[in-house]
Amino acid sequence: MDKKGRLSRLGAKLVGMSVLGLVLAFAVFYLLDGVVTPWLLYSERFAPFWLRRNAALIQTYQDYVTENDLTVQQVVDDREGRLQAMGEGIYTIVVGTPSVVEFPVKAMEPSGLPDDASYHFSYSTAVGFTSSAPANDSVEFLAELHQIQCADGVLFVSNSPMVQRYEGVGRLTGLLLALLIFCAVMIPGIVRLVRRIGALSREAGFLMAGDLDHAIRVKGRDELSALGEDIERLRLSVLARLEGEREAVGANARLITSLSHDIRTPLTKLMGYLEILRRGAEMGYPEWMYHYAAELEYTLHRPKEALPWALKAAEAGHLFGWHVVADVYTDGGEVEPNYPYAVECLEKTASRGNDNYACGLLGMLYFHGLGTPQDYGRAVYYLERKQSDTYNDLLGLCCLLGYGCQQDVQRGRELLERGRDGRIRDYGLGILYAEGLGVRENIGKGVEYLNKAAQANYTPAKEALTHYKKSWFGVWRRK
Repeated sequence: MDKKGRLSRLGAKLVGMSVLGLVLAFAVFYLLDGVVTPWLLYSERFAPFWLRRNAALIQTYQDYVTENDLTVQQVVDDREGRLQAMGEGIYTIVVGTPSVVEFPVKAMEPSGLPDDASYHFSYSTAVGFTSSAPANDSVEFLAELHQIQCADGVLFVSNSPMVQRYEGVGRLTGLLLALLIFCAVMIPGIVRLVRRIGALSREAGFLMAGDLDHAIRVKGRDELSALGEDIERLRLSVLARLEGEREAVGANARLITSLSHDIRTPLTKLMGYLEILRRGAEMGYPEWMYHYAAELEYTLHRPKEALPWALKAAEAGHLFGWHVVADVYTDGGEVEPNYPYAVECLEKTASRGNDNYACGLLGMLYFHGLGTPQDYGRAVYYLERKQSDTYNDLLGLCCLLGYGCQQDVQRGRELLERGRDGRIRDYGLGILYAEGLGVRENIGKGVEYLNKAAQANYTPAKEALTHYKKSWFGVWRRK
């Protein structure tokens, strides 16, 4: 319901499915219980069954009377209810004089009976109920009579089929089928609704993981799709705000750069550029705190003094402050290295958008397993998000050998060749040429690259060199 009390689209769908299911279920139940079951029980195809059942019941009735040597009056009285419990639908007709029969009635031409005879009838059920015609009533009936031989005479009985139990079976079957129809209508709709909710939850999960570039798409024209559109608009607004923040940070950086150029005047000799930055930081401006910490860390190499100002800048909202904190704890200078905390700091800023510096440094830490278990998958995830050629050697090696991603030899070669010189690049190119991955095999050239990486104390390169040896003719080959 909305604020005006109107039914929502999603609620209308659920109500519509419920009404449709109930209508179909009622129709099926009425068709089976009111049409099919009576037609089947009273049809000619079912008549032989009733004949056989009636014949067996009459024979059982006769056997009981004979075995117990019952008289006509004993059969009619049946004080203990044994005959009544023996068969349902038994009508007993006693042939005798009016003095014997307490409630005389007139039968309609029963075959083989005298015209002046008087008759008595009673109706028996399984619970022992007996009903007799009132003394002054005239009851007429037409039925097939069966002779029962008693000890002192003959009586006739007629059996009427009792179909209540079979009608009950039909009614129960109708109920079960109606329930099945209702479930067949409701369950698919509910399953589809649950799947849509799960899809929306997964889409929102990407945003919770920090992937703001993932667009939210939810199909439909109801409240769920409207919720997905609201989340998508929220994502776009966050991206716009982050972009505005980046532009503001860039503008501030340009302002400080120009200001630092302008203040390199006689005022600089009196106060000093660093002193001006310190004054701005002490006044509580996050931008000045960050630049003061960056100047201390990267220019003057005084990490102990830079660390508290970098933390203040980061906690005040300047995300680049976390860069300085991470560098202080990973440089291994005056401050004892703390790689786990460095990873934590970088993930705070990387989760807010595509932070090139943080993504590259995080990829390197995950690649080498510094401060965190080695995880090539996470390394590739962050290295793919960076927007520069920094750490191309790490991403190229992962693509070349399929570390944490699908193997792509051609892309791995391109990234390694564009990467910075170093032991990772040399190791990757050495494996590429020595194993002939995407290029013509050249073990000599590969060993040359591997030797450079081994001289840089890269253990995998040293292990790779153990698989090659130089022949008597000075040609490198595999062992």
